[in-house]
Amino acid sequence: MARIETDPNYSSPTFSRATAAADIFKKEDVQALAAAVSTHDHSTGKGLALSAGSIPNGSITSAMIADGTIVTADIAANAATIRYRALGVTVGPSTTSAAFVDMPEMVYTFTPPVVSDVYVEFVSAVLMSGAGAYALFQPVVDGSSVPVTGYFQQVGVNGTISFGWLQPSLAASSHTIKIQWSVQSGGTINATGVLRMLSLLEFLR
Repeated sequence: MARIETDPNYSSPTFSRATAAADIFKKEDVQALAAAVSTHDHSTGKGLALSAGSIPNGSITSAMIADGTIVTADIAANAATIRYRALGVTVGPSTTSAAFVDMPEMVYTFTPPVVSDVYVEFVSAVLMSGAGAYALFQPVVDGSSVPVTGYFQQVGVNGTISFGWLQPSLAASSHTIKIQWSVQSGGTINATGVLRMLSLLEFLR
């Protein structure tokens, strides 16, 4: 006789069963098994736990997930947004160029994992000299200027230049975003210390 009276994987409810041809048969074997199957949901005490990978890909759809139940902790890092930034390193760079030239360190190259929108923001502490002079700043994406212009005209006063824009639908390939600057009317524009930053926020979904 080799009957099992209490199933090792089922406790709520459990069921008995025969394990050898000569074991006796009880009507409760079927009744208890039917009750167990009726409430089976893979939770503790109702069968073996599902192993990792046992649910086929695509079998759980959006309609099966209750709205508002997926919390931030369940989302993998860099799965929805990715942050990048470039910081100033050279102390107090300046330019007297009337044509746009690259601003030191204000450049970032990255590759989105999917087609993405990217919000870009630039900020820098600056100081300008030269009566009547003014400075211009422009962003450049993959070698082409973006129609966003920063303007600074406070001569002899420490100030801040900042602007931002949304760069839509960047392909999943390498991209370079940078800031260029120029000064007009014979002046000089200085970036104060290393107080400048180019930051990017990539929206993947």
